[in-house]
Amino acid sequence: MFLNRLIDFHLKHRWFVLVGLIGLIGMGGYSLSRLPIDAFPDLTNNQVVVVTEAPGMAPVEVEQLVTFPSRQR
Repeated sequence: MFLNRLIDFHLKHRWFVLVGLIGLIGMGGYSLSRLPIDAFPDLTNNQVVVVTEAPGMAPVEVEQLVTFPSRQR
């Protein structure tokens, strides 16, 4: 019953439906124009350089005792 009233409303108000459709197409075109698209995606791993100073410690000790891995997203 609700579906019949909905269809009847849209058949009687075709200009309203057309304006809504043009609005949706316009918003989609605007969104598409602002979408960042790379022709060649970057497939390299994410890398972070961490500079840690610990005087008197060997590099291996600094890596094992001072620094710790960050959380992966």
